[in-house]
Amino acid sequence: MTVFSHHDGMSMLAARMRADLAAMTDETEGLLHREQAELVSRVDPAVRREGIAFTHERFVDQLEGRADAAGRARHVAFGAAMAAAGLTVEELLAGYRVGAAVGWRHATAHARALRLDADGVLALASAAMAYTDALAAESVEGFAAAARTAARDRQALLEALMDGRADRARALGEAAGWPVPAALRVAIPLGDGMLDERALLVGQADGAAVVLAADLTALRAADVALAIGPEVPAEQAPLSLARARRVAALVLAGALPGDTTLVWDEHLVELVVHADDAAADALAARLLAPLDGLPDARAGMLRETLAAWLDAPGRPREIARALHLHHQTVRYRLARLRERFGDAALDDPEARFALGLALRRQSAGGGAGVRA
Repeated sequence: MTVFSHHDGMSMLAARMRADLAAMTDETEGLLHREQAELVSRVDPAVRREGIAFTHERFVDQLEGRADAAGRARHVAFGAAMAAAGLTVEELLAGYRVGAAVGWRHATAHARALRLDADGVLALASAAMAYTDALAAESVEGFAAAARTAARDRQALLEALMDGRADRARALGEAAGWPVPAALRVAIPLGDGMLDERALLVGQADGAAVVLAADLTALRAADVALAIGPEVPAEQAPLSLARARRVAALVLAGALPGDTTLVWDEHLVELVVHADDAAADALAARLLAPLDGLPDARAGMLRETLAAWLDAPGRPREIARALHLHHQTVRYRLARLRERFGDAALDDPEARFALGLALRRQSAGGGAGVRA
């Protein structure tokens, strides 16, 4: 019985595996269809088969001691291409493991047939493990390279939109993997969280993070609170950004909560009330001056009653139900309000509108110490 030495046996094993390359490629294809349907569906058949064949051939090259620089570069590029095709690095590595299992079955079968000595078997196992580790490292490197390219392309697209150059943006959209829609919204993150960059365009504008989407639903589904501008034609993306920034500014001012997603269209009243802070503060201070000098508890009680009156003017019983008070208590409070504000302020529609704005402003923290 002939037992081949490490060097002779490895050379003969490599030659036999080279003759098996077509069979190994076919076997790997079949297993991928059964075990990795997602990978198969996303990768062009010709590209997939070429990648499988090259991966097996490269391992044989290494068994034969051939130089590997070109192979490494090719697998890094293959990893980047798989990322562009929509695979995750985990899915690609799972595909490599399928190929590795096929290759190992062929290698061990030939090792037994050749009666490879213990040193040869150990060398074969070490080469297989080293090759698998190299493929993993090269895949991660390829995916990182693809991510850098995608980020660069998407940033260029975002900058074109923020500059109002929608035609240029449309030309960049294909390379960036984000076709520019006819209409979109721009949003500003209000905190930290995960953003789905398959549906959203994420980048920087004037040094701040911004998010674009054609679909409000995609923005609402984000795992981060956003200040969202109105829907506008793509050519007007800067307008949506400006309005998203206005919503974010109200969060910083404490006028709107910062722990939830806020849509410009749904906060028009707050935006109007806070459009001119100095004017809003002066309005609140002047119109609510009749409550100045009162103890805090009494002023708060009358302010609460005034707000309820503005919601239901002329309906004291309805106000009593809203405040959970006896209607006579409400009538007493309304009498005190008339003493301080006058009948015109409570009965004239325009005056009530102005008082409503003043109360909204003061409840948001404005109006302190300002006089018109």
